This record gives sequence, C-alpha cells and structure tokens, in this order.
Amino acid sequence: MARRDATGSPASPDFFGTAPEMAAMRALLGAPGTAAMLRCDAALRLAWWMRQRDTRQALALADDAEAGLPVLPADTQATARGRLALVRAEAAFLFHDLDATQSELARARAGLRADAVGLGDVELLQATVLDHQGGDRLAALAAASQQFERAGHAARQQLADTWIACIEATADPDQLQQRWGAKLDAAAATGEPGLLAFVEGARGTAAWRRGDPGAAIVCFQRGFHASLRCGQLQSAATLAQNIGIAFSTLNDHQGAMEWAGRARDIVEPTGWPYATTWCLMQTGSILVGLGRAQAARDLLLPRMALFDGARGSRNHIIACQILGEACLALNDASAALHWSTQALQSAEGSPFSDLLDGTLRYLALAQSRLGLADEARQTADRALALARQQDDWPRVATIQHVLAEIARRHGGPVQSGADAPTAVIHHLQQALDSGARMPGFQPAPEWLEELSTAQQAAGDLVAALASERRASQARQQQQARRSDELATAMLVRHRTAQAEAEALHQRALAEASALRAELVASQSALEQERLQRMLVHAGKLAAVGRLAAGVVHEMSHPVGTVALLAEALQAELAQRSSSPPAVADGLQTLVAESRRLQQFVSRLRHFARSEPLRIQTLDLSAVLADARSLFEPRLVVERVALQIDVPPVPVPVDPQRLALAVANLVFNAADALAGRPDPRVSVMGRLEGQLVVLHVDDNGPGLSDAVQERLFEPFFTTRPDGLGLGLALSAESMAAMGGRLTAGRSASGGARFTIELPRAVDDRLQADEAPGSGHGP
Repeated sequence: MARRDATGSPASPDFFGTAPEMAAMRALLGAPGTAAMLRCDAALRLAWWMRQRDTRQALALADDAEAGLPVLPADTQATARGRLALVRAEAAFLFHDLDATQSELARARAGLRADAVGLGDVELLQATVLDHQGGDRLAALAAASQQFERAGHAARQQLADTWIACIEATADPDQLQQRWGAKLDAAAATGEPGLLAFVEGARGTAAWRRGDPGAAIVCFQRGFHASLRCGQLQSAATLAQNIGIAFSTLNDHQGAMEWAGRARDIVEPTGWPYATTWCLMQTGSILVGLGRAQAARDLLLPRMALFDGARGSRNHIIACQILGEACLALNDASAALHWSTQALQSAEGSPFSDLLDGTLRYLALAQSRLGLADEARQTADRALALARQQDDWPRVATIQHVLAEIARRHGGPVQSGADAPTAVIHHLQQALDSGARMPGFQPAPEWLEELSTAQQAAGDLVAALASERRASQARQQQQARRSDELATAMLVRHRTAQAEAEALHQRALAEASALRAELVASQSALEQERLQRMLVHAGKLAAVGRLAAGVVHEMSHPVGTVALLAEALQAELAQRSSSPPAVADGLQTLVAESRRLQQFVSRLRHFARSEPLRIQTLDLSAVLADARSLFEPRLVVERVALQIDVPPVPVPVDPQRLALAVANLVFNAADALAGRPDPRVSVMGRLEGQLVVLHVDDNGPGLSDAVQERLFEPFFTTRPDGLGLGLALSAESMAAMGGRLTAGRSASGGARFTIELPRAVDDRLQADEAPGSGHGP
C-alpha cells in the first residue's frame, strides 16, 4: 500500500504498517543523535501502527509524540494532533470507554479537517464503533471511501470498498460477485495483508450465507492469517471465531473449539474488555450448539462481571441469551427466566432488533416450564410477529416449535381457521411449513417424531404413521448429511492445513524481513557510532600532531646543544691523563641520554610531519623479506622461534612504511615474550577475496580489554621505557595505504595484530624498484 497520501503528509502514514517500517522507526527512536523532528514523526507513526498490536505501548508512544509536536512546522501540528487523537480514540474503543471514544473522534475530526486521508480514517473507525453499537456503518464507510477518492489514495479506498462488500455479502451473498467481484479481485491482487483480510472476510461471509461452510472456512482462515500479518488483532479474533462456528455446523467439534481457543489466545493478552467478552460469548454459543450446556454455563457464569461495562451491547445480550438457553437445556427454568429477562431488558432498548425475537423465544420457554402459560403464549406470539415482519422464516419455524411445546404442556384451543385437531399439531405443522420456505430445507427428525406422537394421541393413526415414515427418512438424510459434513470437514482440514503451512511460511518471511530491517538499522547505528569514534580519534591525532610539532620545534635546538656540549666535554676529558672516574661516568651517561633525547625528538618530528606515500605494486613476500632483515637478528639472540608464510601476491604499498610497521609489530611481540619458556612469533598471510591479510601472532600473555581499547592512541604504552608511538604510526601508515591495523587474540591466547591491505588490481610488479630498507619506528 502507499506509504503516504497524495500530499505526502507525515500525519497520514500507511494504515497498517509493515515490519521493516516499524523497525526503521524504532531505530530512529533508539538512536541518540536523532533530530527532535524525526523523533516526533517516528513516535507518531509507530503509535498509529501499534494501536492494535500493543495498544498500551501505542498510547505511550502517542504521549511521546505529543510532547514533541512543538518542533514540527506550524502547518503540520494540527494534523499530527488529529492523528494522535485518532490513535487514542481507537484505544478508548478497544478498552470499551465509549464516551472517550466519541470525544477523541471529535478531536480527530477537528485536527484532520484539512487532511482527506485522515478524515477517511476517522470514518473507518466510526464504522467500527457503529458495527458494535448499532447504527448506519455503511454510511460511514461510504463517507470514508469518498474522502480517500478525493485524496487520490487508491489503497485506502480499496480498503473501505472491500469492507462495504463484506457487509453487503451478509445481506445478499448472491450479488457479491456481480457487484464487487472485480474490486475484490483487484484488492487481492495487491497482496497487501490488510486488504486480503477484508477480501477473504467478504468471500467467506458470502460462502457462509450460501450454505457452504467448507468454502467459508478456507476464506476465513486466509483472512485470519492476513489479519495477523498486518497487526489487526481484532479482525483476526473475529475470523477465528467465524471459523469455529463454521466447523461446528460441520459437526467438527474439535475444530470448532480449537478456533474458538485461538480467538481467546489472541484477545486475552490485549486487555480489551469488549473483545474478551465477545470471545467468551462466541465460545459459549459454540458449546451450546455442541450440546455442552454445562460447559457453556461454567464458562460464562463466573465471567459475567466482565460484561458490566458492556450492558446493552450486542455481546451482553447474546451472552444472556446463551445462559438462558444453557439453563433450559439443564432444566433450570428459574435461572433461564432470569437470564432471558436480562437479555430482553437490554435488547428492547438497543438497536439490535434481530436479537429481540430470539430473546423472546427463550423467555417463552422458561415461562412455560415454570407454569406461566398465558405469559408464555403472549411472549411467543410477540416473537412470532417480529420474525414474520422480518421474513425470517428459520426463526418463524423455531418459534412455532416453541408454541407447540407450550400447547403440549398447558393445552389450549386451536386457532380459528386452523386445519388441525389440536394446537400441538397445528404449531408443529406450521413450523415444518415455515421451514420448507427456506431453500434446501431438511425437516428435523425430532419435530416429525413429535408430530407423529401428537397425531397418534389425537387418534389419527394414518397421519401418525406417515409422519413417522417422514421422520425415518429425515433421520437417514440427516445421517447422510452428517457423513457429508464430516467428509467436508476432513477435506477442509486438509486444505486449511496447507493454508496454515503457507501462512507460517509467509509469517517467517515477514519476520526474516523484519529482522533484516532491524539488523540494517543496528548496523547503521553502529557504523554511525564507529565514525563518531573515528572523528574523535582523528581530532585527538590532529591535536597530538600539533603538540608534537610544537615540542619538536621547541626542543630540537636545546637538545642538540646539550648533546654537542656533552660530546665535546667527553672528548676534552678523554685527552687528559687523569680524571675522576665519577666525572667520566657521568659524562658518558649524559652523552647517552642526550642521544636518546635526540632520537625521541626525531621520532616526534616523523610523527608530526606528513610525508607523502611512495606507493608501488610489489611482491608482498619481497617486502616482508626486507622487514625480516630488521627484526630477525634480535629474535635469534633472544631465542624466539619465528615462522613466516606469506604468499607472493602483488600489493600497492609504500614498502618502507609496511616493512617498518611489520618490524614494529614483531619487536612488540618480542618484548611481550620476555621470560616465556617457549617464545614463538608467526607472520602469516593469506588472500581473502580482494584483500591481503597479515597476522602477526605471539604466544605471550595477550592483551587485556582495557589495553586493547587504547592500543593505537599516541603515547599510550605498557612498557616503562616505551614512547607509545610505534603502533599509532603503524596504524596511520596502514590507513594511508587503504588498509587497516587491528588487534585481538591469537589461537594460543597471545596477541594477534592484523594488517589488511587491498590486493593490486593490476598484477604486474614494478620490478625495477626494489623495496628499500629502513629502521624500526
């Protein structure tokens, strides 16, 4: 889906958000150097995308973004506030604070009045609220679609239209393909999980209304996994419950309870009270449908306090209905009367007229079983009138069956004009006739058996025998239908298992993508930190260079004068025949120390002066042979074993600087090996792609973490007589040649210094220029 609306406003982020986008926003929030404006925008976007993934975190992010709004340009602050109000409105709805929901929606409308995409998002949330409270949700969705069309935001317009299609599929499934087929196909072709969730919801609803629960399950499951991928947990829970109900109609009890459990697993961690009660209600409904009335009662009764904040809602009415039905199945008519009365009180003041006749049916049964015959007839007659007004023939049939039970318990006259000997027979025949008005109607064997019994009691044995035969045929048809349903359930399970595997694969790909995005963000942050350290270090080196230059300038002449005078005095003293030994020894020490001081000043001059590189393409083994002539004599004297294995590969280097750097590393290794029983140094080289890598290893005590952090700082040394310039100079030389010098641990636990240099692009050697030799740093 488009990541911004047609105006590019940051206040209108993608409706759902992807894992890489969220990872990028988290990286911005976590980076210490992120500008205040970017932090505010990142918090706003992340709050919007997390509104259902983690609602409490979304609210905390919204507060962070609100605090940062003053840094935004004045013309964007209002729309940003509107978007944050919309986040809080959805959170309030999910936590079932309906007053706060409407208040925040009003704030969102005011803030987003200049943002058509934002106003469309407000209408989408309004449709969600109306879906649960009752009202014209189609009008809200149509308004959303118009706003998105005005903004030129095709993806969001597809979302609104697909939602409309899903609602209309419930009312007229046969018209879905004709009216919405092309738009649903276009939305599905985008591959966007958010759109797929609504597309598959619409297709599944149409299949369900056409009486094809197997096809509905397949569609609902695809929508379920798409909802999870786009972070719409409420839709995922709804579709999981739909799948459970569909499995129950196929007599697959295990599948029904499995998916009802999935819905609860999604909703319970969120803390959303309305969704939690909805999942409880749906699970209770499935249990009653499976004939497990006691389990349904045990599930709902201890949790009815959760519905206190949702009294009068659809969830509350249906939960009371389910408890009433469960209590009737358990022959607890008093409890059934209580819960049916509760449901009726809520349903009569609600916009959910479709729940009223069902509530009256359970109430009539409870009244009848408590001996309240007149009240039961009046309640059932009212329910029958409502069902007939709505042309709801399945409900007409069930209510006629309730009237038959009332007549069987309490008697009563046959209605005038009825062609039946008793009221029981009349109502049962009316129930069967009403059911027959439904396409594909199969009469319930139990109703036909009841009719046969009533006809036999009335002395009409011929009619009783005919009804019994119809009951036998209905039982056979029912068994065949259940066999077909179980076969369908098995096939659907196979197909859904395949879909589950594909969904897991897609989820794994999405998680891998998110991990890659987080890795890239982390690497970027680390690289930024590394560059910052390099800049600081470069600043230190520059400061040290300036210091060294000043020291050299100030010290060179006095040191030279002291050295010359000391040597002159030593020469004068040597010409005399007698001189005190203490004076001679003192002059000798003075000469030695002045020479040492001159050497120090010379090395400072070398460090402070930036001499040009003399790059040549030379054989690495030849350069290392020259370096070996510098350090090998010392290793022989100190009995340090030496191993060198360097490939004859051409490298573009300044031979003198490289030789001096390697010699310095070997000298440092020899210093670290003093007193070791079996001292060893190795210089090993190998090719790694376009790099030449040299390792200088020793088997000494190794480098501590504290030492390793400061190893390449100028004047840092661990030797009492060291200057601390050798490694700094060597590292600077390698960097100047396009390489680098690093330190670590060798396989034996000693120190390892690694030089990485680029391999020559042109393998031809400059043989006429042999590497020169020099002195160690």
